[in-house]
Amino acid sequence: MKVKVYSTEQCPYCHMAKDYLEAKGVEFEDVNVGEDRAAADEMVEKSGQMGVPVLDIGGEIVVGFDVPRIDAALGGAKAAKAGKGAKVLKRGKAKPVAKDVYDVIVIGGSAAGLTAAIYATRRNLRTLVLSKDIGGQMAMVSKIYNYPGFEEVSGGELVKAMEAQARTSGAEMVLKEVVKLDMAEGSGGEKLFSAKACGGEKCEEYAGRTVVLATGKTPRSLGVPGESDFVGRGVSYCVTCDAPLFKGKDVAVVGGGNSAIDAALVLAPVARKVYVIHRRGEFRAFENAVETAKRRRNVEFLLDSVVTGIKGSKFVESMTVENRKTGKKSELEVEGVFVEIGSDVNTKFVQHLVDLDENGQVKTGKNGETSRAGVFAAGDVTDTPFKQIVIATGGGCRAALSAYNHIHGFESKYVADWSKQDSKNK
Repeated sequence: MKVKVYSTEQCPYCHMAKDYLEAKGVEFEDVNVGEDRAAADEMVEKSGQMGVPVLDIGGEIVVGFDVPRIDAALGGAKAAKAGKGAKVLKRGKAKPVAKDVYDVIVIGGSAAGLTAAIYATRRNLRTLVLSKDIGGQMAMVSKIYNYPGFEEVSGGELVKAMEAQARTSGAEMVLKEVVKLDMAEGSGGEKLFSAKACGGEKCEEYAGRTVVLATGKTPRSLGVPGESDFVGRGVSYCVTCDAPLFKGKDVAVVGGGNSAIDAALVLAPVARKVYVIHRRGEFRAFENAVETAKRRRNVEFLLDSVVTGIKGSKFVESMTVENRKTGKKSELEVEGVFVEIGSDVNTKFVQHLVDLDENGQVKTGKNGETSRAGVFAAGDVTDTPFKQIVIATGGGCRAALSAYNHIHGFESKYVADWSKQDSKNK
């Protein structure tokens, strides 16, 4: 079976797709559409998409890192046979709650979740990571300059290192999205949690003694006419993935935070023109990053402005922008719109179990505990005001150790190895 993967060098989901195929023992041709314009045109013609990854599996087109569709295209049982002897990604099977129980179920596969998995497995806890993808928002960051130990590192590199460490430590990973979390009961009356996770049309349930919520945040959409119609056809939420596809084109970045300015800096060397559209008169991004963007000759700022619509035929051709102060509307001819206006938490599946704040974030105590005994939380999904990778990793560690203490009935408090009296007697 002939398999092609259309990708770009920095796209984290492209690497996940290729790693998945390698794990199954499937040979494929890797086509870098960021460098090969003819290949990019071929990908667009086949898929109708201007976003990566795109997989051509024996003539069947799969857009994105969609595990159920990839498996279906590979032929189900035949694909599993092809991967025999290779390191296959564990996907799990539905089993009765009483018969197969994990010590810790980590929901989320980015910085907080992967760190929690590392620490839980190192405490010899049977650990399962349930996540729709690995890396989350961290994987989309092109360059990280404030992670301790690295002057500069890409989000994709950090993701791969954390994932590899979690797997080596013994964590099992299932690429499915948790849609429901409930209380359950084991055969001996033990209090458990049951997580229902779905991938495609297939859903399975997993049981655990404790849970670590680490679902992070998901990109927020503009909610304007035309946006949803052109997702993957000019509208993108991942500049790291799709920037190389817009060489020599006019594009727009919507937003005023660090992610928006970072997107503009990634696009500036690639695109012909980069508009940065921000609804306020001042940026929330770091001043040095804003100043760097202002020095780029092909970057133009449209402040106090909002996007009111995105237009096109097959692909994006223009967008309507309105100045909030004057009310004046203008039409910008662009072929790409990169949305960088922040993100939202998805906590609906646990709102009946744990207390949330007014923004839907999980309320946590100093040890990562929630209002529900046995459920802990870490990272951007919590009510911490600081959404940073290093804080998420620290939170993941704390939540995992708290889960260990909960299982063994230990109180989560500091116990000194020595006392002041001991030190005086030395």
